[in-house]
Amino acid sequence: MKQTLKLCFFTMIFTLLAAFSSLASGSSAGHLDFFDESGISGWFYETGRPGETASFSIRLTNAVTGEIVQEISMTSSLSRPDLESRTGSGSTPGFYTSIDWNALGGGLYTASIISGGKTVGNSLSHYSGSKNSESGLPEGVSSVQNLGSFRITGYCACRKCSAGWGGRTSSGAMAVSRRTVAVDPRVIPMGSRLLINGQVYVAEDVGGGVKGNHVDIYCDSHAQAKSLPFQSAQVFLLR
Repeated sequence: MKQTLKLCFFTMIFTLLAAFSSLASGSSAGHLDFFDESGISGWFYETGRPGETASFSIRLTNAVTGEIVQEISMTSSLSRPDLESRTGSGSTPGFYTSIDWNALGGGLYTASIISGGKTVGNSLSHYSGSKNSESGLPEGVSSVQNLGSFRITGYCACRKCSAGWGGRTSSGAMAVSRRTVAVDPRVIPMGSRLLINGQVYVAEDVGGGVKGNHVDIYCDSHAQAKSLPFQSAQVFLLR
């Protein structure tokens, strides 16, 4: 009986160790450094094997429609001395790939690192005005300006969020979900149209806690406001 219990105990221990090892080897780290007219550059490695080459993909998404337009299979192959403290001497976690913008067509695109079906690290967006295609911008928009990365939060008309202000914005308009955002007018002029994660918003409100690179998105409920799926995002000014 004791031998059976010991065998069961050691079996459980080895099973747990194998599970933890599997989880560790499945985690990864990555970052996109730039995404522009020339291509995409960054780094990626498996945290369980930081010194080895790693396979992943770069996913390009139309930022307006949300459609995945291209997925590029990649392998880390470039040295990154700035990462050697994490990946070891002689490691090659860096990568670069060029983009054929004429094949994709003009428009606003978001690039992400994908590993195991999940997004790793940051995402970057870039607008390409391809000469061989339409602009790919929302109707009535002739140009787009990347304002940079902003902190994204949510608010609603409840007393906790807005002290019972009744849903009317500082511009006089009634707040509408999926349209109204609060901004710092010193950074983003009131009335500006903004593209954030594929959705077009209008800067119609201000807030005491909205300062600098911060956009507060109006939501229908407090639960929705607190469950926004992103904490930071690229914000584009549409003209």
